[in-house]
Amino acid sequence: MCPEDRVLTMRMRRDAILLSFFLTAALAAQQATTWTDPSPHRQRLVRVEPDVSVEVLDWGGSGRVVVLLAQLTQTAHIYDDWAPKLARTYRVLGITRRGFGQSSSPSNGYSMERLATDIVSVLDAEKLEDPILVGNGFAGEEMSWLGSHAPDRIAALIYLDAAYDRSNVGAEAAIARRIPSRPVQSQAMTSAQALTQWMSAGIGFPIPESEVRQLAQFGPDGRVVGQRTPPQIQQQIISRLVKIDYGSIRVPVLAIYAKRTSADAFPGCRGVDDVAVRQACGELYDWTSRQLTESEALFKKIQSPVQVVELPDAHQFVFLSNERAVMQAMDQFVSALGR
Repeated sequence: MCPEDRVLTMRMRRDAILLSFFLTAALAAQQATTWTDPSPHRQRLVRVEPDVSVEVLDWGGSGRVVVLLAQLTQTAHIYDDWAPKLARTYRVLGITRRGFGQSSSPSNGYSMERLATDIVSVLDAEKLEDPILVGNGFAGEEMSWLGSHAPDRIAALIYLDAAYDRSNVGAEAAIARRIPSRPVQSQAMTSAQALTQWMSAGIGFPIPESEVRQLAQFGPDGRVVGQRTPPQIQQQIISRLVKIDYGSIRVPVLAIYAKRTSADAFPGCRGVDDVAVRQACGELYDWTSRQLTESEALFKKIQSPVQVVELPDAHQFVFLSNERAVMQAMDQFVSALGR
């Protein structure tokens, strides 16, 4: 072998070794960033219209069927930590409404009737008889619609800080805009784990990383590059809100409320010195207090059995901030339903 051939052979071997090294490093990096949802659920998509499917999470369990519905902008994964605990007593499923997470995002179909009908379609597809709907926040709109228009398909409704009249939600939003939001730190955008930690710190208790991964979009390097759901979808839903006739609800109801006892309970209000912001916080507290009183009064119109539970200083995610109290209230309510 001539000297030139030896040099060429050595270079080829060197390049092969380097290529092997880089491939191994790339594979190791890929494996390091691979993430698996730790919540013990099965995930499937259920067709609710010819070109629309919604995500259904199934945590199994036995006993009365409980179907979890999420707050607006959230997905069923917000229950990933809580649902397995419920599954010790109940048969537990969750539904992600259209437009969010892994559910389809059609350009239309966001009226309250359509969103509620999607839920009925899932109940039919899953052959769920007499389920109890448990919903947080905005899910109360869909629940109330079903309690009025499809009471034969459900056994009861459990509102988790969800039983409010939202027909004048614009007034609350106008006040809230005067309270500066918590700025997102650049470090929080570096990964799903960092964003989860930042969001959890903001509300004061941990939320599932799986939920954060449903809400945000991530680049090849794992950094947050945007939100998953286009803002116009949420705008469509809000614009189609209608006033609920609570007197037409014909199933038993448990309404659990997060009762704020001071303006400091709202994000951006604790320890604020700015006079204008403090005034806005006070107005928001007064407005939500009136909403609570008026909403509880509306529930008195329901002809079916109604139970109201107030949890002082709870967060709107009451199932996370006050898990034990919520589960105790649920168990007592469900036990009284019988079979």
